[in-house]
Amino acid sequence: MTRSVMKPTIDDSRKMVGSASLHPPYITTSLCRRMNSAMMRHAERTFPTAVMLGAWLLLIAHSAFSSETISDVAYDIWSKEQVRAFLAELEASHGDTTVMAAAFDQQKRLRMLREPLKAKGYIYFSAPGLLRFDIVHPFQSVLLYHNEAISRFEKDGDTWKSLDTRTVRVMSLVMGQIARWMQGRFEDSQVFQLGVTQAAEEAPVLHMTPVHDRFREFIARIDLIIGPPPERPIQRIIVREPNGDDTEIEFTQTWRGLTFPDELFQRPDFPPERVLPVGKENP
Repeated sequence: MTRSVMKPTIDDSRKMVGSASLHPPYITTSLCRRMNSAMMRHAERTFPTAVMLGAWLLLIAHSAFSSETISDVAYDIWSKEQVRAFLAELEASHGDTTVMAAAFDQQKRLRMLREPLKAKGYIYFSAPGLLRFDIVHPFQSVLLYHNEAISRFEKDGDTWKSLDTRTVRVMSLVMGQIARWMQGRFEDSQVFQLGVTQAAEEAPVLHMTPVHDRFREFIARIDLIIGPPPERPIQRIIVREPNGDDTEIEFTQTWRGLTFPDELFQRPDFPPERVLPVGKENP
């Protein structure tokens, strides 16, 4: 018996990416490729186009950094002492962050497509470990991290539908790490091997290579592009997958000094406009 293979179209790929990778680094393209035909049909009904978060690619062939150039650009590889000093600077800059929100643009780059898949969304954080990721365009999708529990939802018409969390272990690891990053806590991580590179006149890049085998199945490396002092903001996140695909998230606006009710981190249908001054500059 011969099997017919349908070549995915751009719209199909966007739908697949929209259903999975539109939630941070923890859901990757490899999961999309395991979707069966029934799930694909559901995706076609549910998502018009799309993608979310991520920024993680293989710039190196090994977990340790080499002195080779990357894409014909020479990178200065920081010493361990420089990295430790930099991490201390990040913690000093972000250690007092208790509540924040940020708008972001996301691009998902798939090897099968020439053009990246794009999405827009918001992230909300409340110390010590409450997180919410919203995709607002081109469809609506929410991921909640509350008391180390993860929930995923996508909007179908007027109804929010709960999705499975098959990768909950990896998702929990990543969400927990993101909560730490928000407060500048990098150095005591037991999940990543850390290193920093910097090209001439470019922002430093903090490279985070997963230590655990289970984690490396989904993520090859996370790159954080760090802004100038004294704030040292995280400007972009790049999630690089083992298959060469990557997701990039660029933060376009941030807000601090906000007040978030518990419902924001518990209900997918909670209207973020009640807490987020969209259209206003960061105070």
